[in-house]
Amino acid sequence: MVGRRGGNRHGEYEFSFVEGLENGHGNGDGDIDHDNGSDNGGNSCRDSRKKRKTSHESDHEQVSKEPTRPFKKRWPEADIFPFLELPGEIRNKIYGIIIRTTRREFPTSSFSKEHQPGRRTTRPRLEHKAPIPYLNLIHSCRQIRAEFRPLWMKTHQITLGNAHKYIRTFFPPRPKKDIQYYNVRGHLKVYIRFDDIEGRDILPLIKQSFNFPKRKIELTHGPSVQASWVDGLKRLIRNRNPEWSRLVRAPLLGALDDTEWIFTLEWERGFGGDEDATWVEENRMVQV
Repeated sequence: MVGRRGGNRHGEYEFSFVEGLENGHGNGDGDIDHDNGSDNGGNSCRDSRKKRKTSHESDHEQVSKEPTRPFKKRWPEADIFPFLELPGEIRNKIYGIIIRTTRREFPTSSFSKEHQPGRRTTRPRLEHKAPIPYLNLIHSCRQIRAEFRPLWMKTHQITLGNAHKYIRTFFPPRPKKDIQYYNVRGHLKVYIRFDDIEGRDILPLIKQSFNFPKRKIELTHGPSVQASWVDGLKRLIRNRNPEWSRLVRAPLLGALDDTEWIFTLEWERGFGGDEDATWVEENRMVQV
């Protein structure tokens, strides 16, 4: 910046030390070079500032004219298959192929049995870390989950001993606050083996039927299990007697040790003086 005239014995323009250095008027020792402090020096100062300004503007224009680099995506578009853009008929065809594979490969032995006498823990755990087919697919996105999960769940068949762990995993309890997207429907297919009958806790199945009546529980069995046992278990799960419903929801009801309690629902009144049968009749737990 140009200084003021006067007050100087040389009668020339006066520059500050910093401005002099910036404009090239310092001699390196902190003194102002008065020989160049004339009008020509002032003009050279203005020319120098003009050059710097022009240079700065040209640099700015050069930067602004550079093309903007496109955002580099993590995955190339060619590697992403547009599955959701396919027609619904084709997506259903693909789901059908997956379901046929899942029906053959679903590991029925992936879930261990719940607590048996002599074990240290009561928490179910995995015996074999066999992967569940297409489990990752239902977690890919919300739309695929809504379309594929109901079809995928219908292909599952678990043993009676694995029912508790399976229900905890795939059928979470109803949330305390009602939410719009919570689905109360479902399909649970249980395969009953002879080794799973004795001492089995079927209370989770009964509570599942009471709390979610729209969920279908299908029971199947092998040749080693009598059909009458399975029919009795079906009637027990589907029993909607009010007194029985109250007892099921009570926290004191646990596993029933006697097999007759699990699979027999019809007693003749007063047969054999059985105290258990009399208690059942008096409380009208069974509709006879």
